[in-house]
Amino acid sequence: MSALGLFHVAIRTADLGATGAFYTRVLGMVEDPGRPQMAFPGVWLRAPVAGSPAIIHVYAGQAASGSEGAVPSGGAAVDHVSLTIAGFAALRERVRGLGRLVRPRGLPAVLGWLKLSVALRPAPSRASRA
Repeated sequence: MSALGLFHVAIRTADLGATGAFYTRVLGMVEDPGRPQMAFPGVWLRAPVAGSPAIIHVYAGQAASGSEGAVPSGGAAVDHVSLTIAGFAALRERVRGLGRLVRPRGLPAVLGWLKLSVALRPAPSRASRA
């Protein structure tokens, strides 16, 4: 089991147009037409090289709101970093063995991805939660 590379970074925004313009006009990225229809607005961005994968997923609307109801900014706007992994099941068991909280879930069938959310800190023991 190992990380093979960066799959994508997901960024929340309150201004999809301005954020997309930054990545396209300033950094020279292009919109990827492969983004499936989703329940929230967004754009996938990739390098301007034919066949390159979408590496930045930007999304807006209610889905981008934080727990306080506002869209985070700065570093808090990075929702997640997604890696391509070889040996997903073995990695899940390794993470559990290290005492990390693991919350696997499937994403929309159109994407065909599996998501494994992992806590950065060990899960509190049952005794410390009592």
